[in-house]
Amino acid sequence: MGIRQWDTAAAIIGQHPQQINVGICPPQYAENALYARKWMVKLLVKLMSTDGVLSEAKSEPRTCNTDTIIVEKEHSLKARSVLHEESRCLFSAFLEKEAVVSRGTAGPVKVLEIDYMTKMVCTLLEGICTLEDSNLVAMSPLIPSLTACIQINDRSVRTLVHRVLQRLFQDGISGRLGDEISGM
Repeated sequence: MGIRQWDTAAAIIGQHPQQINVGICPPQYAENALYARKWMVKLLVKLMSTDGVLSEAKSEPRTCNTDTIIVEKEHSLKARSVLHEESRCLFSAFLEKEAVVSRGTAGPVKVLEIDYMTKMVCTLLEGICTLEDSNLVAMSPLIPSLTACIQINDRSVRTLVHRVLQRLFQDGISGRLGDEISGM
């Protein structure tokens, strides 16, 4: 099962209280989704920092050291696609869960879940903030997802989103971003 399916299963299980008499305990789908997201964020941060994923590789891919992997061009597009899609999905899931918590209709488990997701979103945003300008431009497809996060109640998320968007739209990057958009 994927992360989104675990979220759906957790929502279904959450709508139907567990019977105490039943000797079978279903899996904790929400916990599985959080755990999977934790590892997905680690992967995304690693992909962002891998030479050749967001920009052209600066050296030949001849090393076997796993910490200095250089991605070949053919895999670079796939890795970038995964990076963009999974980042969008994380932001989207975070927005949905944060909306439930902000309405005050969430129980203590949902509040704890949003706390964990807030940390994950901050980790991802901090990874984006540390990118060089040349690599940051490649994250421009996330602008719609990032702008949606501006209204989040959590100040740390808002601050990091603002910092990323500010860097994306600053003079040095905005010219390259415009060139990239017009070339599409």
